[in-house]
Amino acid sequence: MLESRSAATLGSIGSLSIAHERVEYVFGPYRLDPSRELLKFGSKVIPLPIRLFALLHALIKADGNLVTRETLSSLIWPEGGMDESNLSQHIYMLRQILGESAREHQFIITVHGKGFRFAAPVTVLNGVHANGSPVNRAPMTASGPENPLHAGYDAFASYSRGTELLERPNAANLALAIEQFNAALGIDGAFAPALVGLARAFALKAQYGYAPGNWVLPQALDAIGRALAIAPSSPAAHAVNARVTLLALWDWEAAKNAIDTAMSLNEASPLVHAAASFLHECAGDYTNASIELQHALVLAPYSFNLQFVLGRLLFFAQDYERGAAHFSHLLEKDPTFQPARAYRAECYVLTGRLQDALAELYPPERYSKEDLALRLPLLCRTYADAGNKKAAEATYEQLVEASRTSFVSCGCLALCAIALERYEEALDYLKRALASREPSLLLMRNSPWFARVSSSEQFVRVLGDVKRRR
Repeated sequence: MLESRSAATLGSIGSLSIAHERVEYVFGPYRLDPSRELLKFGSKVIPLPIRLFALLHALIKADGNLVTRETLSSLIWPEGGMDESNLSQHIYMLRQILGESAREHQFIITVHGKGFRFAAPVTVLNGVHANGSPVNRAPMTASGPENPLHAGYDAFASYSRGTELLERPNAANLALAIEQFNAALGIDGAFAPALVGLARAFALKAQYGYAPGNWVLPQALDAIGRALAIAPSSPAAHAVNARVTLLALWDWEAAKNAIDTAMSLNEASPLVHAAASFLHECAGDYTNASIELQHALVLAPYSFNLQFVLGRLLFFAQDYERGAAHFSHLLEKDPTFQPARAYRAECYVLTGRLQDALAELYPPERYSKEDLALRLPLLCRTYADAGNKKAAEATYEQLVEASRTSFVSCGCLALCAIALERYEEALDYLKRALASREPSLLLMRNSPWFARVSSSEQFVRVLGDVKRRR
């Protein structure tokens, strides 16, 4: 226990330096890196004075055990001069930095009259402790929080329905999935699989442009942070954390680390391989994206969602003929799944099959209100390519009008502007998308719709900003 260790455990405390450990500690949405003396929240580095860093480090290293006030005094203030109010003030500041409310101490618990205890589950990454011994991760158990049956039948039933809805991620199904996951959490608020599902649903709403990323992605971050705090050894939680981190924070390194952790916990998870495929897709590496997706499909060959992702990969790899055939196969299984119909229409437009594209986009009743962002930019481009500029402009105005009362991404508005050769307007929309960190920009450089402005100096600058912010 920490109480039996000397002050030298933390290195040269006299100069308040922290011993360099070849490990990182992950708790909730945070990552503590002792070797670089950094505390990170996604891509954001949270500045910590050295005493607060040493205090947090000491509490985490106690592995859930009580750390007495006397121990903290000798470790953090070896030169003396620490009184009760000084320590209490530092604990208060640390809680403020970690975002703890006055009533809910998620991370630090006060044991009155004795000391403090770090309450959140901690995952140790990078494989080696400071003394050279290997890190042993706790295995999943049948009764553990990662097991879907852990919360009882009613919660599991809601979780199962939500997971099934995620197989066909359109606007209506994602909304229903969120209801089901919340129903499961209403029964058991610490049901980790439901939190993972909730984070997936929010992330997919942002990814497919059904809701503003700056609204739903913080909810995804909150849900996955809670899931990781409850089940730090869940490969599904780490896999979804990778997707959410990339979409919300554009932090490529943190997303890659989350995938590596998920792979180390379970390489036989289709969800893990699907998340890895998404990261490669965002990077424009379709070879490795396809390899990872194939691994996922071998493990879950009947997954409708994974088959849909395969079609999307064919589209971004510019294999439009096979892409159209693949989406046709999906629509035979489910004619109501409009995202597949919209992607097939895109394949038709890009191969010059404009009449086929128009047939996909009419009647408008096929598409939900939320699918305006799928339908109208495609319709605008189809009319423009067919030489019907008047209809294309009317479609653009319809989308602009819709954006005044409903969410329409700036990326979709930019697509219409490009179709009408209004390149300055398109670049202005892209700058606004960059300012609000729209998730769609992560795939922007891979989209054939931006080919007409790809050589523009302003477009290259926007794309460079996206890469840098990663």
